[in-house]
Amino acid sequence: MGDSLSRLPLHIACLSRASYDVITALSETYPDATKIDDDAGCIPLHYACRKGANQKVIECLLMSNHRGAFSVDYYKLLPIHYACKHNAPAGVIESLLRAHPYSIEATDQYGRTPMDITKASYIGPEKAHVIEALERNPSFWTTTLLNQVERLKSEVAELEAVVTNMSQTRSEEIDRLQRLLSQLTDASNDASKKFKYIKAELEYENSTLKSQIKKMSQDKVEADDHIDKLQQENESLKKEMTLVHDSLKFENASMKVEIKKMKTENTDFKQQNMELFDDNVRLTIEVNRLSDQLEHALSKLDILEGHVSMMKDLTEKMTILGSVGRK
Repeated sequence: MGDSLSRLPLHIACLSRASYDVITALSETYPDATKIDDDAGCIPLHYACRKGANQKVIECLLMSNHRGAFSVDYYKLLPIHYACKHNAPAGVIESLLRAHPYSIEATDQYGRTPMDITKASYIGPEKAHVIEALERNPSFWTTTLLNQVERLKSEVAELEAVVTNMSQTRSEEIDRLQRLLSQLTDASNDASKKFKYIKAELEYENSTLKSQIKKMSQDKVEADDHIDKLQQENESLKKEMTLVHDSLKFENASMKVEIKKMKTENTDFKQQNMELFDDNVRLTIEVNRLSDQLEHALSKLDILEGHVSMMKDLTEKMTILGSVGRK
């Protein structure tokens, strides 16, 4: 939708000397805008030439509407008339001539050609170049245009060859990548199977190891209980041996006192020597009996201490095996 003079945003942008990026964006958004004229019969190309747009902007508008160079407004002015009147660069004039070679001969409502306008109104250092371009025969611009077309065709052919080559290369690369992906997939599947197998083995070994550790822990508990019982028995035996030893020691001391007393009284009781001798023999036998009991108790104590030492060694081994199992 245009303004009160039927000007579209592209018309206004060209009148405002907008940048190349703005003109490009507007023409790409609505390409037909380059072909629509306003109430003065002007298309955007007229205003671009009138406001001194550069060659890139002119080429952009011609690319969207190659017939734009043929469009005349209500004053019978072509875009090239405006370009010559408003001191357009020589490159702009040449672009318009290539698009419409015979515009050199076109006249406005006053019968003026682009050459007439240039000679009367053009001001700037490129005036001689513009006049030189306008003096060329239209066939020159036609030939130039054809050469440009041929060059573009050649470039398009080269691009098509490059694209074809790239397409073939890409196809080969895709095939190679697909083969590689297939190989990687097979390798991944094999690795997955091996991983599952190894995982199952490790889980089995772990389960077995846990069972062994559990059993060793139970054995250790039983061994600890057994050691505790043996230690309790050993403590009990030690107490009994202490009591026996104290008793024997006391009895031995008593007998020594009695023997000493008997020896002291031996002189006075020689007549009773035989009776005392018998008593002495009896006492000696009793002492031997008690000594045998003491030796037997001491031997039993040594055996118990040996058992305790063996159980301590067994406990240390079970502790070591338990720590290895936990690791």
